[in-house]
Amino acid sequence: MSKSDFGRIVAALRKEFRNEFDQTMTQNDLADLARIPLITLQKIEQGRQTNIKPEFALNLANALNLTSYCRQNFFLSSLGLEEKDLVDGKISLPDIL
Repeated sequence: MSKSDFGRIVAALRKEFRNEFDQTMTQNDLADLARIPLITLQKIEQGRQTNIKPEFALNLANALNLTSYCRQNFFLSSLGLEEKDLVDGKISLPDIL
């Protein structure tokens, strides 16, 4: 999975998230909730942010209310990995951590 794929995932999740007024979440809303700079979120969604800080990925997962199962795939995607990379032994969990 590429960084641009992760950006598309973040954008899709953001657009699915609805606020109390049943409106789509804006980039500004998500950046505020995740406590990350708006420009960083924009770069992530555009696939131009090559190194995503772990705390940014965690803040995004929290802001999007992702379940535990979804978080694992979300975090792997933020690193440009897929679950099969763990199964295939290409990378180990300690290496990720």
